[in-house]
Amino acid sequence: FPSIESVFHSFFSTIHEKTLLYDMQESATEVNVYIFGKLENKTDSAEFLSKIMSKAAGKKCSIDFSHCISIGNAGLKMLIDLHDALAEQGENCVLNALNDRCRQMLCISKIDTMFTIAKK
Repeated sequence: FPSIESVFHSFFSTIHEKTLLYDMQESATEVNVYIFGKLENKTDSAEFLSKIMSKAAGKKCSIDFSHCISIGNAGLKMLIDLHDALAEQGENCVLNALNDRCRQMLCISKIDTMFTIAKK
């Protein structure tokens, strides 16, 4: 029989590939979003954006990429949509802890000019 660890890893990998994994923490003044794995699942983007926008009004918004390994095309589109929605409300978002691969994707696509990118 397979070990519990291998079953868990297999299950998590399957969920991970099909679902946008994130956590959101909110205080009275800010909303912090933590991305896990890959930012690329377009089927979850509307729900993701809706949740952020419902919490971000009048607050500082940041997205932490310290656990994000890559950003795909759908993830880039999601970030553009987030920027546009926040800009309509006069808000912006800070992107934190980008690894070199994620930072490169944002630079190539020029999306890095749309957000405040925190220094490493």
